[in-house]
Amino acid sequence: NETAQDVKLPFGPVLVPLAVWQARKTDLIQREWEHGHQLGVWLGSQMRAAQTLASDMPRVSYFAGRRPPPPREILPEDVLQQAADPNCRFVALRRGRSDSAIAELSRSGFLAAELPVQLRALPDAASVLLWQRPPH
Repeated sequence: NETAQDVKLPFGPVLVPLAVWQARKTDLIQREWEHGHQLGVWLGSQMRAAQTLASDMPRVSYFAGRRPPPPREILPEDVLQQAADPNCRFVALRRGRSDSAIAELSRSGFLAAELPVQLRALPDAASVLLWQRPPH
């Protein structure tokens, strides 16, 4: 018995009924943009110029100052291919989208990392998984 204004939505791209879109258009656009923006900017500040980022969230790559992938669905295999680059420092995944890549990331030497405090406070931050390759 939720109204269009207070229906709980998961993080990330969602298909919503017209009533929800009309009631929450600004919120839906802003929450996706802010999360990708802030995470991307932080990751970009943690990487050297030659380092790369693998992600199933194109906005994160863009805001990290890296070339985003082509506009199409990003599959777990795509993320693993990006992560195989020795210059890949971080892997940022949306929980539930590329979970099948997690075991392979561990085998490839990536370690689970925590989001910084300022990003953990964002709505739905728990839906982001971050992995980091330890320095050589």
